[in-house]
Amino acid sequence: MTANKRKGEAFSAGCGVCDETVALVRSLACESCDVVVHDLQLPEAAAKAKTLWHA
Repeated sequence: MTANKRKGEAFSAGCGVCDETVALVRSLACESCDVVVHDLQLPEAAAKAKTLWHA
């Protein structure tokens, strides 16, 4: 990843709707975007999502 890359984050529970949303986010991301998908079934990802929700 270069210094010019932008970071986008998506949170997924692994369901069909989440998969479609992640695919949409990836399709909209440009070459200078880095898309990170957090698996909400993992405790650390769920904890991160919780901090964003309550921010």
